[in-house]
Amino acid sequence: MLVAALALLLAPPALAVAVRAPAAPTFLPSSVVAPISSAPDASLPSFLSVADPGGRIMLADIIRAAQASPTARRILNQAALTAQIRGRPLAVEIAPLKELGTYSYDTGVLSLSLHDINDNPQANVSTLMHELVHFMQRDLPLPSDLLETELEAYIVDFRVSHELGVKAPSDSFNASAQKELKKGFKPFMELLSAQYGEDAPLWKTRSRAYEARLRSVLQ
Repeated sequence: MLVAALALLLAPPALAVAVRAPAAPTFLPSSVVAPISSAPDASLPSFLSVADPGGRIMLADIIRAAQASPTARRILNQAALTAQIRGRPLAVEIAPLKELGTYSYDTGVLSLSLHDINDNPQANVSTLMHELVHFMQRDLPLPSDLLETELEAYIVDFRVSHELGVKAPSDSFNASAQKELKKGFKPFMELLSAQYGEDAPLWKTRSRAYEARLRSVLQ
């Protein structure tokens, strides 16, 4: 995958404040990924932990809808393996958010928008997969603020939506992003750069320039 390849290409001096410790690769062949075991409560995969009973029911609805997407099933299996390697489940919360979903590198919590799930569980499958990609990216030896990590997450996001036949609202960011991606890599990266102003691209960026940017932020 793109981000895993970038991890091998990037070789600036190590900066402990910006780099994650290397671990298992983000994506593995399906033949070596153990199947997901379901927990008895609301049929959730055992690697997902939701404290709120109502949240478990809503997340279970999303997981059931995800089974119709081959890409979503693959991401769920890979995320289960990642959680197994880390030795702890992934905490998920259903909360009122401005965003469709978020994953916090600091707290390790994946959050999904309560309002959007109530509207249409199937439409939230791609959002969950997007955030699960970020969950897996956490172990890569890469800075966390890269546009390329968003690129990888959005490619999975869009593929899952296509497999499920879900179309983003015409006035949404996802709709605009899909149009730009069809134009090519450069237009899409420019859109991501405008949307994620604090993130930096590795594309056409020298390691020394990126290091200088990090140092300026930390001063």
